[in-house]
Amino acid sequence: MQTKIVGILNYTPNSFSDGGSFFDLKAAQKHFEEMLEDGADIVDIGANSTNYNRILLNAEEEWNRVQELLHIIAPKYGHLISLDTFYPENAERAIDLGVHMINDVGGAKDQRMLEVIAKNKHILYVFICSLVLPANKEIRAKSREEIYDFAKSKLDLMQAKGIELSRVIFDPGIGFATNTSLSLKVVSELAFFKSLNTPIYIGHSRKSFLESITKFLPGGRDIETLAASLYMVLQGVDYLRVHNVNIHAHAIKIWEAMRSSL
Repeated sequence: MQTKIVGILNYTPNSFSDGGSFFDLKAAQKHFEEMLEDGADIVDIGANSTNYNRILLNAEEEWNRVQELLHIIAPKYGHLISLDTFYPENAERAIDLGVHMINDVGGAKDQRMLEVIAKNKHILYVFICSLVLPANKEIRAKSREEIYDFAKSKLDLMQAKGIELSRVIFDPGIGFATNTSLSLKVVSELAFFKSLNTPIYIGHSRKSFLESITKFLPGGRDIETLAASLYMVLQGVDYLRVHNVNIHAHAIKIWEAMRSSL
């Protein structure tokens, strides 16, 4: 399948790259619609920053933050919305509003989340290789094999729970489960994960592993992000979760046109 672009909407005051920029109902709604106009296939909305050293919102705090926005946009755009949450009750609430994808940064650890996904058979489910929340630089996977084994065990569990694997998407957890060197290895060797037989979803946008090859702060890493994205498109990545949708939509369109003409 052609690579799909997932736009990032951080509805938070403290996300690492654009924290606070869209932490306003009108600004968030405008940015959501702009990303769709720019070419996003899906927009992933997160109301709970899971970056290093963050204090996580509880389920009610998270829902109270995001519910007004979802009530406004989900009736029209639900099929284009992903909710970034590890709380099963909030996943279910979002699904009831029409949200079509759940992005579980908790890594399928909560059995209740799997029950929600199992019974809502039209929902796409992204699970990330997440070892601890919030992210912790001291707790990382040691190898790509460890990430693979994590995914395989979760996929087996989901199948046992009655979740159709055709609805499941795997995120290797760049920045969550990986240090700089492992991040680079995962991004450059995606084919290693192909035998999982599930779509691969990468959230690498502006992340800290790029510090090893660029001097720019997170907000200035869109070109670096795009370069990595195109390398992953060459490898057949299925989903790219990015901040700057516009440059990705333009570049991938040209990339796909050139590749199809060969």
